[in-house]
Amino acid sequence: MGIWFCCLLAAKPGFSQCDTHLNGIDSLSSNASILAFYNDMETNLVIGGNFNKVNSNSNRMLFRWNGASVFFYNQGVTGIGEISSIIKYKGKLYLGGGFDEVDNTSGTANLAIWNGSSWSGCPIGEPLGGDVYDMTVYHDTLFICGMFWCFGSTSNVYQGIIATDGTGWYNVGAIPYVWVSALITYNDRLYLGGYYGMMEYKGDTTWEQISGPTCCVNDMDVDTFNNILYVGGGFTTIGNVDYDGSNYIYSNETASNCVAWFDGFKWHSMGNAINCDVYEQGLKVYHGDVYVGGCFDTTSGGAANYLARWDGTQWNSLSCEVNSVVFALDVFKDTLFIGGAFNAVDGTPADGIMKYFQPDTGCHYLKPLVLAVSDTFKINNFQPTIDVQFYNNNAYADTWAWDFDDGGATANTKDASHIFDTPGTYHVSVTVSHNACVKTATRDITIIDNTGLENYTRESLQFKVFPNPTSGSIAVECTLPNDNTGELRSHNPNGTWKNLYRLQGGFNHVDIPANELNPGLSLLSLFIDGEFVFSEKVVKE
Repeated sequence: MGIWFCCLLAAKPGFSQCDTHLNGIDSLSSNASILAFYNDMETNLVIGGNFNKVNSNSNRMLFRWNGASVFFYNQGVTGIGEISSIIKYKGKLYLGGGFDEVDNTSGTANLAIWNGSSWSGCPIGEPLGGDVYDMTVYHDTLFICGMFWCFGSTSNVYQGIIATDGTGWYNVGAIPYVWVSALITYNDRLYLGGYYGMMEYKGDTTWEQISGPTCCVNDMDVDTFNNILYVGGGFTTIGNVDYDGSNYIYSNETASNCVAWFDGFKWHSMGNAINCDVYEQGLKVYHGDVYVGGCFDTTSGGAANYLARWDGTQWNSLSCEVNSVVFALDVFKDTLFIGGAFNAVDGTPADGIMKYFQPDTGCHYLKPLVLAVSDTFKINNFQPTIDVQFYNNNAYADTWAWDFDDGGATANTKDASHIFDTPGTYHVSVTVSHNACVKTATRDITIIDNTGLENYTRESLQFKVFPNPTSGSIAVECTLPNDNTGELRSHNPNGTWKNLYRLQGGFNHVDIPANELNPGLSLLSLFIDGEFVFSEKVVKE
């Protein structure tokens, strides 16, 4: 794991500030709860939840706000229930939750679509069995998830997940336990979170369990500048997923209460200070920090009451305190908006909504990492040198300076490779600059001479990649000992895992399609029984 430190600019004057006053919003109904926000291109913030009045208007559960005035979508929700997810797709507003009806329009329970003047439901029927929790766009297709088990009738089976291109509606798989709370795109891959932890979309109707939280993921967000995925929910551990031929099993579990982060290679704990669930819209990255809302409090040793901030090292309370649970967070016009069931902030009356401004000063946002497929590499008489590929997570930085701690060559590219030929521990570092900010990350890499103790070599495994170079797909062949299992992993251009192919004892033949290979140089990594063995470079012309 990289260690973050920096040379900071002098901080500009500024201070964090909480504010319950929103221009144009005088009041909501008593006991209002805000459960969802949607930032519509920094022009409007769409707000949903469970309330029956905005100012003097009896519109229920939904409105939009431009920073000065409120606007409505006809009558809003006219039945009972609540709104828990909002998204705009191809010019239409999609509304998800657990509600009976919108604008007195039949067929609009739990999922409704606004075309700019009127509401309609899903054309194949209403989602049945449970709420719609989240929606996201992946490869120009809208994916919708929740606790539903069919649409319209039992013949329209869509268990926890469905997709649309705006015209047709498609079966994209059946999710175990039919409990999907969150969807997100990270490194051009679609992930979902729910009762079982996390799964990755493999195309068509296939989803595959992945390492990470071992249960109950409710929300996810990406720090786009540092390319880090953060997840929140009701889990207590993170672990590695193994497949025993019939079931996915977690191993090497590490404590991480309700929040964790992923750098594309490895999962990391965020401690145990969050002692109750982070809710379905309750995690957001803002000015480089991670904010979470939920049911946690300080009465049993938690970091804060209902709302907390992770600064990269530890959890902190905010400068103001709400008196009940927080359901939703989003950023609009460089300000964090916070929604929940609270009716007071620092003792001042509130209607379940407030805004929080944290000045974006200094270099706190820059969090470089040194990334590699492993911390340990082996050399021996068969392989006297090892070419290690390193990656940095800051694609938008201005400069990079690598030092491999062996007195040899350096590098000044975002990603760099280096050849080691001597056993030892090397403190590999990259110094990253962005505007006037400069930070350095380090990582210890150990080179071991295992001559005489070689377990696996390309020769002993009969490892082959062909054709290489290639203009299209490739094939990989290898033979593992009968009592071993393995994985072949392909990489994204930034080095993070792209796809995983499972290997069994005996002869293996794997076909890797052209779209899994990056133009130019691609990397394949072989793992046997969870241990990194070697990487192979593939050139795609």
